[in-house]
Amino acid sequence: YETGHKLIESQKLHNLGFTGNSQIIGYSDTGLDIGVNDATLHADFRDKIHSAYTLKGGSWRDTAGHGTHIAGSLVGKGALSDGKIKASAFDAKLVVQSLSSEGRFRVPMEIGNVILLPAYNDGARIHSNSWGSSKFRWGTYDPFSKSVDKFIWDHPDMLVIFSAGNTAGDYNRDGFVDERSPTVIPGIAKNCLTVGASENLVSKGGIQVNWQWIGVETERWHID
Repeated sequence: YETGHKLIESQKLHNLGFTGNSQIIGYSDTGLDIGVNDATLHADFRDKIHSAYTLKGGSWRDTAGHGTHIAGSLVGKGALSDGKIKASAFDAKLVVQSLSSEGRFRVPMEIGNVILLPAYNDGARIHSNSWGSSKFRWGTYDPFSKSVDKFIWDHPDMLVIFSAGNTAGDYNRDGFVDERSPTVIPGIAKNCLTVGASENLVSKGGIQVNWQWIGVETERWHID
């Protein structure tokens, strides 16, 4: 197991039998791999797809790579890495929902009815979304967030997760992400769970360089 597994000690849960078995996770993103659920699908996702479709018409093939990366974090079973790189819930099934259309990523304003409800009807009780927008001023309660809140209020048995986004920073130079700096919608909704990450735990291998060397904005990250 690499980085995140070490931080959250997921191996302890796996040893107790918590591997995602019998669970269905919904997610919306740029699609998944080649968009075909057969033997040509990436080995880490074979037999993992509960259902898959695109909300904008066309194929659910991933032309950007982001959706495939997220799917691996959710349910990837580590078939091509001898189990070294796999998800915490590697035994769970996946509902794939592509939001890509003609090379563009489009999010419907009615997130609850258009994205969350179809996955809910497919049996998913966890829904993960690693995207958002920072175009609204901090604290603005936008229609996207309102739609998320309304759906969760009406379906309290579903856990909806959004990312905190990539807009945070360490402007006061104390080595930690500044409080209140993530401003991404709909992650500011009241009833969802918004998740961010600001550290990893890999002592060797991988990418071991300073923030500045990999092109990250230096005004946000003065120190490592």
